[in-house]
Amino acid sequence: GDYYSGGGSGHVAMTSDQLVSVERGLEEEAGERGIRILKSLTNDIDLAVQWAARVDVPVVVVGSTSGEEKDRGSLNLDADGDDLISAVAAVNANCVVVLLTPGAVLTKWRHKLRSGAIVNLFLGGQATGAAVAEVVFGTYNPSGRLPISFPATADDTIPPEEDHYVWYKEGLDLGYRSGAVAAFPFGHGLSYTHFSFGSLQATSCDGMCACLSITITNTGSVSGREVAQLYVRHPHRPSTTLKAFQKTPLLQPAESATAEFRLDWRDCSTFDPVQGRFVAADPGELMFFAGASSRDLRSAATLATALA
Repeated sequence: GDYYSGGGSGHVAMTSDQLVSVERGLEEEAGERGIRILKSLTNDIDLAVQWAARVDVPVVVVGSTSGEEKDRGSLNLDADGDDLISAVAAVNANCVVVLLTPGAVLTKWRHKLRSGAIVNLFLGGQATGAAVAEVVFGTYNPSGRLPISFPATADDTIPPEEDHYVWYKEGLDLGYRSGAVAAFPFGHGLSYTHFSFGSLQATSCDGMCACLSITITNTGSVSGREVAQLYVRHPHRPSTTLKAFQKTPLLQPAESATAEFRLDWRDCSTFDPVQGRFVAADPGELMFFAGASSRDLRSAATLATALA
């Protein structure tokens, strides 16, 4: 496998002319704009530093690999990628890092990107290069959100077991529900514009646990989409849990849209191991939150009604 087509059962078969590498994608986009690109297609740190000092924006493409039936040895990048990023960012603060990874990685160098950015595609497939170029050059305004958390340190992760038994000692307190401060939290994602969230409205509705809505406004200068995320906090549980999300239509500057959520009784339930089944909470005891990520909750609401 590779960073574009993956490996094992997830492998995408393609020919070389069908693959749009990051190199090809950036060159084609830059060529249309009359922008010159200098290339160092190795992990030679000294050469990369020389090029980085001569350009306006260095783009560092790095990745990590994995396979079926085994864990990665660490969450570091392949081929000294972490050292490469740190060295380039030290000489050019506009460094843009493109991550091609099968999952979370450690980003110990993230604070060095003072004026730069991170573009994360995971494993994007044969058109990865075209997608990267459109985002880097601003042709496309990204609206993706992380489906996992990127840990701040290796100490915030669950180490792999050494034998054939895996003990889930963490229970439900893992990922964004663990309380750990992540480098990039679950649901996080940036845009070339900004969005404001109105007040979350919660009401009772027939046959459902709760119905909620919130208005989102594009407060920036370019069009874009936001992903409204709805989290619920159950009584006797300190953490919140994602229950629904909705991407807005493309919003022009100053344009608004309303995201609506209908939660059924299962959404408002927790599993009771004593009873061996899911038990619905009193809706009046639930706290609802809406925001842009699990750590960027903009508005909260409760229901005054109780279960009949």
